[in-house]
Amino acid sequence: MRVLFIGDSITNGSRGVSFTKLVRVSDRSLTIVNKGVNGEPLYNIADRLIRLLKKDAAFDHIIIQAGINDLLLPELEKRGGLFKWSVGRERKHDTRPLDDPQKFRTLYTVLLKEIRHYSKAKVTLVNISRINEEASPQFLALQRSFNEVIADLAGQANYRLADVSGAFEEILSKQANTPYLCEGFWNTSLFDWLRCLLPGGADKLAVKRGLRLTIDGVHLNSSGARIYAVAISGILREITVSRNKMALADS
Repeated sequence: MRVLFIGDSITNGSRGVSFTKLVRVSDRSLTIVNKGVNGEPLYNIADRLIRLLKKDAAFDHIIIQAGINDLLLPELEKRGGLFKWSVGRERKHDTRPLDDPQKFRTLYTVLLKEIRHYSKAKVTLVNISRINEEASPQFLALQRSFNEVIADLAGQANYRLADVSGAFEEILSKQANTPYLCEGFWNTSLFDWLRCLLPGGADKLAVKRGLRLTIDGVHLNSSGARIYAVAISGILREITVSRNKMALADS
């Protein structure tokens, strides 16, 4: 089965622990194409996906992971300084975060309709895991409104939903967590990436910061990556079993 993973840095996996590598290890029969790009919100992911499908639509399954940067980039921009400069530079290069749930819904709806014009692949939508393990109630409410949109669209289109948010919520709700979200521009933009290149670097970083599922409030440590991998691998296994049963019935 040929599977396209498209999304942001969580899918790319170069910062923190890569969940796509764990999916690959769990099923060596999968042909995985990873098209994660760091820093992209839904608008840019959608644009890349349609351009990709116009050239190559031969996928059995498409996994779409989007929405984190629609919420994260405006939060970082509010800090001013180098964060504001960096996000402003990305905006000039047509990065368009949508921190309004209705605008997010409208764009995602258009994307899902367009996918059907170019591909017959099955589709799984991945919701937003967590932005800040100890996020404020107001920010959690905003994130949940985005996840409600993703779940609603998946249900309407009869697509699968990888509910990583639910698994994160279950773990993080059991005790108080460390409020940490991409602290320090140079840590966020460079040093964390370098530390994650070292053996066990991502998990050591998480422990140092008192984080349970991420290295910086967003990017995954081993525990967070396993949650993504388990959710998505389970869906892919179900589809493989279903395909095999259909093949036997037709033979």
